[in-house]
Amino acid sequence: MLTSFLNESFDGAKAELYLLELPMKASLQAAHGSTTYRQLTVVSIETSAGKGWGECSALTSATYGTASAAQCFEQLRSMLPHSFAAQTYSEALTILRSNVDPLAYAAVEMAALDLALHTENISLKQWLGATKNFVKAGAVLGLPADSQSLQSQIEKTVAEGYKRIKVKITPQTDLAVFKAITTEHNNVEVHVDPNGSFERHHSDELRKLFDIGVTAIEQPFPPIDRQSAQALTTYATKHHRFVVADEAADSLASIRQIAQNEIANAISVKSSRLGGLLATQAVQQHCLSHGLAMSAGGMLESGLGRTALSVLAACDGFTLTGDVSPASRWLQKDPWQDSALIDGKIEVPDSVGITPPPDKKILNAVTKQHWAMI
Repeated sequence: MLTSFLNESFDGAKAELYLLELPMKASLQAAHGSTTYRQLTVVSIETSAGKGWGECSALTSATYGTASAAQCFEQLRSMLPHSFAAQTYSEALTILRSNVDPLAYAAVEMAALDLALHTENISLKQWLGATKNFVKAGAVLGLPADSQSLQSQIEKTVAEGYKRIKVKITPQTDLAVFKAITTEHNNVEVHVDPNGSFERHHSDELRKLFDIGVTAIEQPFPPIDRQSAQALTTYATKHHRFVVADEAADSLASIRQIAQNEIANAISVKSSRLGGLLATQAVQQHCLSHGLAMSAGGMLESGLGRTALSVLAACDGFTLTGDVSPASRWLQKDPWQDSALIDGKIEVPDSVGITPPPDKKILNAVTKQHWAMI
């Protein structure tokens, strides 16, 4: 369906860009920095057939990835007129792919896909072949100030119904607190995420986390430290635990290397970072054929991006609980329809397209910059 759509004429297509500034309920502290408000770039594509929306997941600062939200906005503002001079959607996207960050490209591809799905009157769930109606919700907690505050956050999150909790950590975090957490909440899947901040001499401490019941460690070492990752993965696999590649898994080529070198046994799949949902489908098939578990990785998306995330989490091979939670867990304002947490699960949407159009009043209120292609 999308393949035929991409070969259609691009004549008369219009694009708009929005750089949003979304207030957050609380800052999210991780090893690579703190996020106190969420800048977000979104793009719309409009033709006589309708309008589609896409989200760029680049963060407010370029601390994770290669570009910030504002930088992606500028890249797209510069390149969209050139790419839209092409004859077909496919040609336009090819021009963009070579000239903008993958995060920026993924937003335009998402908008084209949303438009195509509405044109064909089918849902993203149907197009991706998602097989589940509900997925387990996963909460993310920022770096804890101390053990007591972490336990307090855990208690609150469990009371909200979450069955998986991922905690941001660094080598300075008191890892002993996780023994009490996994003992007291043995029905909750506990993950930790160092964002690559640990070094080889921390390997014994990380193995102990598996021993006390932590299910998964996401990106424990920097991507360049393959030897430490390989040893920890061997231990994890033996004990039915997971080392999840995140920062190291930024393309199909890198994921092939991860599988070949056995430096992780699971992948945090972030479709925006991979360059869109088409690229994500190729990654999914590779992971399935090479025995790599998958989780749907989040990037503090709006309701637009969170919808795509929940559908992805419902696809075959996504056996590890991902960062699937309502956008309102972090965002005070959001122009898009949010998902709901019901008994620890998120219902996978099946409406036409990716998600209903945004609330224009809220969109205008949170728009910091706007650009329309003439």
